[in-house]
Formats: sequence, C-alpha cells, structure tokens
Amino acid sequence: RNGLLEGGYSCGFCIFNNVAVAALHGIEAHRLDRVAIVDVDVHHGNGTEEIVRQYAHPEKLCFASIHIYDHDEKTDYDFFPGSGYEDDSKFNIVNIPLAPLWSRRRGESKLREATNDDDDDDDDEDAATRGKRRSPAAADLSSSAGRSGFRTAVMQRLIPTLRAFNPQLVLVSFGVDVVAGDIGNKKMTRGRSMNGMDLVEEDITWVTEKLQEVADICSGGRLVSVLEGGYGAEKKKGARTGKRKRSATESSMSDAASSSLADDSSSERDSPTVAPAGSKGADLDRSHLGTAAEAHLRALIDPYASQLVEEDEDSE
Repeated sequence: RNGLLEGGYSCGFCIFNNVAVAALHGIEAHRLDRVAIVDVDVHHGNGTEEIVRQYAHPEKLCFASIHIYDHDEKTDYDFFPGSGYEDDSKFNIVNIPLAPLWSRRRGESKLREATNDDDDDDDDEDAATRGKRRSPAAADLSSSAGRSGFRTAVMQRLIPTLRAFNPQLVLVSFGVDVVAGDIGNKKMTRGRSMNGMDLVEEDITWVTEKLQEVADICSGGRLVSVLEGGYGAEKKKGARTGKRKRSATESSMSDAASSSLADDSSSERDSPTVAPAGSKGADLDRSHLGTAAEAHLRALIDPYASQLVEEDEDSE
C-alpha cells in the first residue's frame, strides 16, 4: 500500500496486488462473507498482509503466508523481507515461518531467537498490539527445515487455519521460488550460495492438492491461483538436462506455464536477489519454473489424479 514510502526502503514489487484486488472484489461485488488468501512463496507476503490490515471488515478476510524467516543478530542479516514471524488474530493473519536449510549449518535456527521473547508484559499491551502473537509455527518448527518442515507446517498450521475459517473462496499466491535450486531462496556467504528451500515437483503437486481439498470441502471447489515468484537456477557447467517424453497435452500446459512466468511482476515481496558474481540473468536455467508451474496446474485441473495412481499401484 505505501510502497517506497514505508520505512524509506522498497517493500513492493508490483503496481497492483492481483490477489488482494480479487479478494476485495469477491467481498464487495459478489457479497462473499469469507475469503481466504494463501501465500505460498519463499518470501513473506508482506504487501498482501498490509492490505489486509487496512480493510474495514477483517472478519471477512483470512490471510495465511508460509515462507522462510531468518534473522542473524551477529551479522544483522534478514532474509528478505525480514517479516512474517507474527500472527495477528485481530485481522485473521496467520504467518507460518520456516527455518531455512542453511540454518542447519549454523547448528541452530534463528526462528527460535525471534519467538522466545518474554511475553510476561501482556497485561500492559495497548489496543494496537493486542492480538499479535509470535507464530506457533516458529516455536514448533524451528528445528525443522526443507521439505519435511514444509509439509509439517502445511498440515499442522495452514490446513487447520483454512478449515476453521471455512472460506467461500480460496485465493492462492503461488511462488515457484520455493523449488530446489532457485536463486530466490539462496543466500550468498563468503562467495558460496546456500539453499534455503528444496521443494520438488512432488511437493508442489501435494500442497496444491491439499489446498484444493479445502476448497472442495468449504467453498464448493472455488479456488483461484495466481503464479508469482520464481527466478531461475544457476547453470552447471557442462550439465545436460534430461527430460522425459511428454504428451501433447503436457507440453501445451508446460509452454503456457512458462509463458505466464516469463513476465512475472505480480509478486509484492519477491526478493531483489542478485545473481552470483560472474553470472547474468540470461545465464540462469529456468526449466524448473515451467516444471513446477505444470505440476501446480495439473493438480488444480485434477487434484485427485495422484491419489488414484497411488491406489492403482497399491492394488497391483
């Protein structure tokens, strides 16, 4: 909402927040009483959260963001944008911060530092801060990272939150920068890059199916997804990418997904990640963006296909 003016630094990467506009349109034009916005991205959906806070009827909106959070006091480092470790029940805001994979190398998680503040002064809090609490996810999942931490967070925090809110419409901001190797989830340290998240195609399919299941139960299947963040991976010298032969339908879906990601400027919190020294944006391998988007789209079109495949395999 405030863009460049808030705090004197850039905190917005889009002119219009498509998902927030869609949510308010559903409420104002279609008279929906409950709309949920789910932000799946390696970065906190701080722009969407700010808009949700400004809306006059917070009981009609629920915002849930699952993302990496990391703060290193020794180096004063924050993984962009450095927010998203607090819930705010007053505005139905649920943040689900995950520890980055590189925290394992430090032997600790900075999530724990952000969530172990003394809460003995609750009686003195004013109206502006009442309802704000450190996210339970931060305390419970601070020792878990990567694929397992992501899936645990989805099942323990995201899905129960959505079921409790019982939305009439589910809107998803889906960033594929959560995929293993994407530079959007990397951290540069002493000339080396370290991954913060390592999701694969199977995880993208899985979380999409879980979200669609909620929509089927609560909102008659009404779910709209907007593809957002995603940058590319560093190319490995001399490496070849092996690809299976795809059907005409799969190829068409992949081409459409890759095309939709080519001009990705809708994400309000994509990190201004700089490619490693000596590399250029044009040298990035973006094949995983299309693969991840294809997995997401396929799961939206037929969210129960993978379950049928598993049942067939079990029966054999």
